[in-house]
Amino acid sequence: MAIEGKKIKSKMTGATGYIDRIEKGKLYVSFQSMGAIGIDLKRYEDKITVDDETKEELDEIIRSFKTPSSKTAKNKTGKGKTEIIPKSIDVLDVNGDKTDFDYIIDILNACFGASVAGWQKATWPSGRDIAVSNSQTAAFVWMPKFYRNRSLWKNSISENEEYIYEVADYDRNEDWTEEDGGSHENKYRIVFIKETPDTPYRFVGVFEDCKMEHLNHSYKRIASKIRLIGDPVYKIELL
Repeated sequence: MAIEGKKIKSKMTGATGYIDRIEKGKLYVSFQSMGAIGIDLKRYEDKITVDDETKEELDEIIRSFKTPSSKTAKNKTGKGKTEIIPKSIDVLDVNGDKTDFDYIIDILNACFGASVAGWQKATWPSGRDIAVSNSQTAAFVWMPKFYRNRSLWKNSISENEEYIYEVADYDRNEDWTEEDGGSHENKYRIVFIKETPDTPYRFVGVFEDCKMEHLNHSYKRIASKIRLIGDPVYKIELL
């Protein structure tokens, strides 16, 4: 979901509005009584309040502007370029030293060489799959939130972290398997979970579909350690 259109509230007047765009380090916001006005993106919290999910997205965009690297990528607005970190991780291990990541872009760049900046979706890559050594099953990266947010899904993990549960929340009656044509079904999931707005994303392993009922899904862990092959990563090996 794009950052544009997200609801905001003025700290000065209490008026509600929405985010219009981000351009050249400015966050442009609109209120009913006036057109879009620009505020310093890095100090947006001095002027407006936003919900936890929007705050996370804005902070991630700010973070991407500061990230040092020898590579560049288009920023969120597509105007200008933003520096990004290079791939630096070849093996992911649930019990290893490097399992936590502050932002989705840190996961995608450091682990998968994605060369992305700014806000990203909770699944990657788009338009292609990640191959799996010695398997006919493809894989993709899944980075779900485990706290209430606008995705309309409740995600949870078992105490031993062997199973992930995904259940429809609120009044949702359409399954994502119907919305995306089932493009993520029957594929391995390389999973990083974010348990609260204040905790980092954490690698918890590779999971496969277990129970896929309407609006009620579960996934079973099949690997706790993987090798990441390529830059960008085009294949993984289950270790």
